[in-house]
Amino acid sequence: DETKDPTKNTTDNKAKDYQVSIPDLELTNATFNIAIKKSQQKFVIDALNIENVLASAKAQQAEVALKALINDAPLSLNLDVELANSQGEIASELAITSLSLDHLQPFLSDLASKQEQLSLQGFVNIKSKQVLTIAESYTQLDVEALELSTEGFSAAQNKQNIAFNIAPLTLSDLAISLVDEQAP
Repeated sequence: DETKDPTKNTTDNKAKDYQVSIPDLELTNATFNIAIKKSQQKFVIDALNIENVLASAKAQQAEVALKALINDAPLSLNLDVELANSQGEIASELAITSLSLDHLQPFLSDLASKQEQLSLQGFVNIKSKQVLTIAESYTQLDVEALELSTEGFSAAQNKQNIAFNIAPLTLSDLAISLVDEQAP
């Protein structure tokens, strides 16, 4: 009889139930120096607030607010997560101001040979508000607003330079859906 023998568990293939509750977690004034692709990247958390976390095998919810600097560029991120049975919404707002493109240089080295090194200079600004919806048969990203702009942008490759500024590129009410394929 399986009920009397604890070594024979018929629920091995089911996720173990758990519950994590964090009413309020705050982290301030933390600096991380991160080495990525032979470069030093600096990430400074001014304030990270994680609130109303309730996570179990069946549902997850949390509110996250981050104020930080990425290589001296101000970053603001707000997340609101509401998932049940791996479905639901993740709403977010992101703002990055004056992010230097110089720090991306180590990542560009993989895109070109040593003779054709690509280099970028200038700054980028990003502001966006979006909602990611995860459903059983589709995943959808609804971008309520996205604004992208540059300052002093230039790109060089093989001693050829291109310099221009992107006036704020604005998108609104953009929806991208990934739908599960169904047999014909």
